[in-house]
Amino acid sequence: MRIQIYIIIYLLSLALVQISQADELYLDNCIKQALENNYTLKLAGYNVEQIKEKKTIAISTYLPQLDFNSSTSYNTSNNYSLGLSLRQNIYDSGKTFAQIDIASEKLNSAEYNLELTRQNLIFNVKRSFYLCLQAQEEIKIYEEEVSAMQEHFKKAKVLYEIGLKSKFDVTKAELELLNTQLALIKAKNNFKITKITLSNIISNIQIDKYELKDELKIELTPEKVNLEEIKSFALKNRPEMLDAQTKIRESEATLSLALSKYFPSLYATSGYNWKGQGFPLTNDWNVGLTLSLILFNGFSTPAEVTTANIQKETAFANEELNRQNILLEIEQVYANLIESSETATITEKLIEQSKENLELAKTRYEAGLGSILELIDAEVSYAQAKLNRIKTFCGYKISIAQFKKATGETERKEK
Repeated sequence: MRIQIYIIIYLLSLALVQISQADELYLDNCIKQALENNYTLKLAGYNVEQIKEKKTIAISTYLPQLDFNSSTSYNTSNNYSLGLSLRQNIYDSGKTFAQIDIASEKLNSAEYNLELTRQNLIFNVKRSFYLCLQAQEEIKIYEEEVSAMQEHFKKAKVLYEIGLKSKFDVTKAELELLNTQLALIKAKNNFKITKITLSNIISNIQIDKYELKDELKIELTPEKVNLEEIKSFALKNRPEMLDAQTKIRESEATLSLALSKYFPSLYATSGYNWKGQGFPLTNDWNVGLTLSLILFNGFSTPAEVTTANIQKETAFANEELNRQNILLEIEQVYANLIESSETATITEKLIEQSKENLELAKTRYEAGLGSILELIDAEVSYAQAKLNRIKTFCGYKISIAQFKKATGETERKEK
């Protein structure tokens, strides 16, 4: 009997643990849900699948083309015909290979766009998560401040009623209480908005029933970063750069396709036919070669060549622009990382100092040595220090996410 009781207690404890865990929402859960359910990412994936089929279509033009045809006509006599025809591309001056290359590079571009969409999604989840976490923690801070201001208001009333403090202390304490309550209302509304934003990005979880959780600590400092290595890695691995290089290869294939129209194409053809006015039908067959060459098409080919050359120059310019933008972005997020890291260290000291200052102000006020202004100022400073801390650490986490995205590390860390 005692063993059964122990087993029941153990199972109940496991259930309670699972319930408590279910009420907490961590960043990894949000990222996982977003990657599974976000429709922007799904659309990018569908686009890749479509372009894969277009590549298959491009390859198919180099394979034999077999057609079947049948016809019946009625006039003074009945005419019937059936036939098979086979056509094979022998040589087309590189047109088909150029079309396949174009389709391949378009597929590569779509895959890089899918990866970029995935990385942007992960970053947006992180940013929304920490903004939501910040708003959640700000509510707790304002609720604590409201409780503290209510206590100060009560104490001021008591001291006023026994003649130790003036009416000014009461009105001042009440004014600050109302201001804090107003700030709490705004904080709750801000939390509601950030929850809606996060829930929309995740596309599945209803986060109202969850409390966001994360360990707010310094995980990466600028001293640990080799900026030159990071830049080199980013230029080799960022989807934008890889896509820009794909666009260059695509433009080169487009130019080859345009130039190929100046040269002839050779096809092998064959057929087998049955025809006649009655059954059985007579049959015949044929085999031949077809040579085609565009002599004049209204200056279309020169225009296509010129357009392809412009496209190629544009692709090279776009690659350089992406390179410059990536290097600039890395410098900017690195500067933000330095600021966030240094600020996070200072806010911890501000918390300690403002808390100690508040305790001294409380002691002085209760002893009749300090004023209500001194007490309220200390209370507000302590609350502001806590607000600065949560804002700084959430900002630091966002800076880390920006840095990873800018340097192309999202794939390595989140895969």
